Amino acid sequence: MSRTAYWVEWWSRFGPASGSDPKLKDPFGRYVLTTFVGGINMTFAEAARHIAGVSAHELSAITNRHLGVDKINEAITDVVNAFMRLDLVKAWGDGTSVAADGTQMGTFIDNLIAESSIRTEDSAGSHTTTYRISTSRSSPDSFPAAYGRPSTSSTGC
Repeated sequence: MSRTAYWVEWWSRFGPASGSDPKLKDPFGRYVLTTFVGGINMTFAEAARHIAGVSAHELSAITNRHLGVDKINEAITDVVNAFMRLDLVKAWGDGTSVAADGTQMGTFIDNLIAESSIRTEDSAGSHTTTYRISTSRSSPDSFPAAYGRPSTSSTGC
């Protein structure tokens, strides 16, 4: 997250509502940390207990005084636009069409990587939903089997 903030500079969208420069010791670090804490749904008190040098009050004040829906949306736009400039995006198509398919697949019961829902478990509790994505340029043969092949089915969700 710090690297994307450094390269894309999305953190510079945040600041006091007055538009003046933030009076924080390290605006870059504090904005990235506040965004991380909010992004993983950690409470400010939990973050203060686990991250040295930060208080719950400070994170709350930054969120309330320096971040707003409009500023967060501008930062998201910066990240999305930076992603769209990557070469990888062109391999997936021009963005005019996309499809997704959720398929139930068997997994090991004690799998640390896959998660399952009570709605999709069988009596042994060993199923999870795998999502496959297909775009305007991809085909089932364009991806290694290890990563899952995108679905080309016209039926679905």
